[in-house]
Amino acid sequence: MSRRGHVGVPLSEKHTDELRNPLPEHARHRIRLNSPATSFIESFLVGNGRFGAAVHGRPGCERFDLNLDTFWSGGPLSSAEKHDRSRWLEPIRAAVRRGDHEEAQRLAQDLQGDTWSQSYEPLGGLLVRFDDPSDESVFEGRELDMAAAIASSWSSGPRGPVRLRSWISAPRNVLVIELSGATHDVVLDLDDPHGAEYAASHENVPGASEALVHTWAGRAPVAVAPDYLGDVDEPIRRPTDEPDASGLVDAGMGFAIAAITQRTGPDEVRVIVAAVDGYRGRTARPSADLSDLRRRAVDQVVALWDVPTETMRAEHEAEHRSWFDRVDLDLSASSARDAGAHVDAAQAEQFFDLGRYLLIASSRPESQPANLQGIWNDDARPGWSCNWTTNINLPMNYWPAARLGLGELTAPFASLVADLAELASTTARDVYGAPGWALHHNTDLWGFSAPVPSTAPTDPHHANWPVAGLWLTEQLAELERFGVDLPVDLWAITAGAAEFALHLLEPDPDGRLVTNPSTSPEHDFLVDGVPFSVSAGTAMDQQLVADVFDTLLALVSEGRAPADTDAQDLTGRVRKSRDRLRPPRVGPDGALLEWGEAWEPADRGHRHLSHLYGLFPGASIDPERTPALEAAARLALRDRLDHGSGYTGWSQAWILCLAARIGDTDLVQHSVDILVRDLTSASLLDLHPVPNHPTGFRFQIDGNLGGVAGIIESLVSARDGHIRLLPALPGTWPAGSVRGLVVEGGHRVDLTWSEGRVERVRVTVGGDGEVRVSGPGVADVLRPARHGDTIDIPS
Repeated sequence: MSRRGHVGVPLSEKHTDELRNPLPEHARHRIRLNSPATSFIESFLVGNGRFGAAVHGRPGCERFDLNLDTFWSGGPLSSAEKHDRSRWLEPIRAAVRRGDHEEAQRLAQDLQGDTWSQSYEPLGGLLVRFDDPSDESVFEGRELDMAAAIASSWSSGPRGPVRLRSWISAPRNVLVIELSGATHDVVLDLDDPHGAEYAASHENVPGASEALVHTWAGRAPVAVAPDYLGDVDEPIRRPTDEPDASGLVDAGMGFAIAAITQRTGPDEVRVIVAAVDGYRGRTARPSADLSDLRRRAVDQVVALWDVPTETMRAEHEAEHRSWFDRVDLDLSASSARDAGAHVDAAQAEQFFDLGRYLLIASSRPESQPANLQGIWNDDARPGWSCNWTTNINLPMNYWPAARLGLGELTAPFASLVADLAELASTTARDVYGAPGWALHHNTDLWGFSAPVPSTAPTDPHHANWPVAGLWLTEQLAELERFGVDLPVDLWAITAGAAEFALHLLEPDPDGRLVTNPSTSPEHDFLVDGVPFSVSAGTAMDQQLVADVFDTLLALVSEGRAPADTDAQDLTGRVRKSRDRLRPPRVGPDGALLEWGEAWEPADRGHRHLSHLYGLFPGASIDPERTPALEAAARLALRDRLDHGSGYTGWSQAWILCLAARIGDTDLVQHSVDILVRDLTSASLLDLHPVPNHPTGFRFQIDGNLGGVAGIIESLVSARDGHIRLLPALPGTWPAGSVRGLVVEGGHRVDLTWSEGRVERVRVTVGGDGEVRVSGPGVADVLRPARHGDTIDIPS
């Protein structure tokens, strides 16, 4: 449904060079394209963590797909959605013990729930028409300035050239659109998927009598069925209820958009857009009081009437640069001639810059965490519900944050995990009869944590993976190891994860402890050619349990455990169980096993690399401490690659990280080539091939962000106080520099290299202790240091 708002603000003609595309073809920190976006996946994305827009670059009529990070379908989980399924746990475990795979698989479906996670929803597409529909505007170019966080486009028509610039201000929390040049009247319209109602009002504004404000207001769906279910009855269920006397509803929150158009010069017009929704917290009923929401949005835009555009642009850019300028990777010293048939250094640098730009734009203190598409989505029934997929997407989104010196941007992730540690205790209790908290393969704004229903294609290999909470806990522990100050109680989160893990453990025939039941995310094993999911002690489970136990014991040794009998009892049980955990197993071919037995994988080229978690992002598999396991992990990775793994962006990003971790420079180069050439759109957004979408792809931000982490790991990495420089430098980057990278220990590294060898390095020490530095062209250096010291090492 569409509603239109019109404002007659004619702009005089202005034929000046500054309104034409002025920049060279290649410029650092910029993406320049010579055609408008043909779909959402080719758009430029702008955002401030809370408010996002996808900008298409269309001549004559620009489109902005608008989003708010808290605008989701559904509402808080109700008690009706919670059922006691724990009676099925022991029969499943018994079936696994006796090797009855068929019975274990059947019984596992009885653990699955009745509901799905909810979907991240679009607000709609704001259309800004600035030419006469009878005119034929000509596209001239568009760019995303990642350092300034401004999207621009240039076009021309019978009246002359037009430049459109847009950004979303974090200080003001609005979208600002600047039009300069020869345009027709500006007309606003909303391409709206939710049946929003349009209204116009004349509002008093500072410094003038009144101005016309356009608003659209509506409600989110009550429920949205995941797109992978295909054709189902009422896939998008719209609200039919009325808000109560307080304006609240059980599901289907309200939203409002306000836009004000203003002439700011003889040849300049700006449009200011604000959006609000009715979210009030994960467990609070949302608001659908549309009158109140309209008023809140209107007040935002009216308050900015007399604020100069230059002021807003300057404060926006300064705020954004306070994040973006913390790191700079400069590969311009590497010539395109060095690349040969590979992606050249300039393209790799551009991909790296976009990834960190997207993290800054989609995750800020006080926002929600970046979801499957960050904060951008144009589909009311989005791919995979555009939720937080916990078996890879959500963790991968935050792999680069601390490494980029952007630890503060992980606060939304930490807050979500803390919330889940409380909310998901009901799933641990109701599904497993367990203490602690249990999270399965996805979650949403409302803290969904149950296994999803047993409706194809969500069989147990998707749904029955209950240890997502362990992974998220370990991600928090890693952030601390990088020097991030977490705004949550890591002990409480870890203790809950450890309690649940203890409940899952039981002795195998050799007396070693394994998780039962256990699955490897989204993958099956074959027994006599028949695929099954459920077993005991998968590699990833065992690695995660070991890491969580180690984290809890480290917190105890640091004096961060409560001084009570509960903590002491838990510590004792964890210590005993840690010693009895079954370590990862190696198969007859020398490769690390994904399951506890040497079963044939159903898909040897599977996209998930879960059994290699201990290599990356974990640290339990290491060439110095566990050389045999590291060799086995290499063989397992090679087998996956030889059979076609890495065909999605996020999967290839994980391969890049693994390649960097094992120092395989050729594989690093190969992964960068595939990511940048084959698995990104024209605007470098990461792609996941899908058959059920008109473009054949969906955008998934985790590939962009995981790719950044892999590039960093190829340049500098650290474990156990040892900083390794250029551990996996591709041959196409023989010379360059990087400033501001952070490694384990909180140490910041500035590095310059030439001909593949270190020229200069400065380490700003993140904590007291010995610091060891090594790399090509640098003698192995071991120095005592204190927090804040700088260590300069010439080649």
